[in-house]
Amino acid sequence: MLPGYISYYIGTKPSLEKAVPRGVACALGLIAVFSVIGTVASVLGNFVSQYMPLFELVAGPAMVLMGVAMIIEIRLPAFWARIKVQKRKGLTGIFLYGAVYGLATIARVLITRYYTNFIGKSSRLR
Repeated sequence: MLPGYISYYIGTKPSLEKAVPRGVACALGLIAVFSVIGTVASVLGNFVSQYMPLFELVAGPAMVLMGVAMIIEIRLPAFWARIKVQKRKGLTGIFLYGAVYGLATIARVLITRYYTNFIGKSSRLR
């Protein structure tokens, strides 16, 4: 889907002078996001692995409480910020587009991993 969105963002008249720098800017946005997320995940992974037994003790009761809250339909207040974003044009805009696309990809991968690692395994045990 990324090439389709890039061509829509660039416009209807394709030209090599526009496509190459904007493609590079978009790729740099993706690389920036993946680099930061990878570094943070590595550092947090090393930290969390030391305290995994404690996290396991806390995670179990927390999940039970969240399940009970769902069953009895406790509504927690939602905190949403209303942000008005201007459409940026040029290389900055396409760089930010690549960064946001990278964040969306990370979210999709995390959800897929969660499903296959936890929910998929528990349904196979039945």
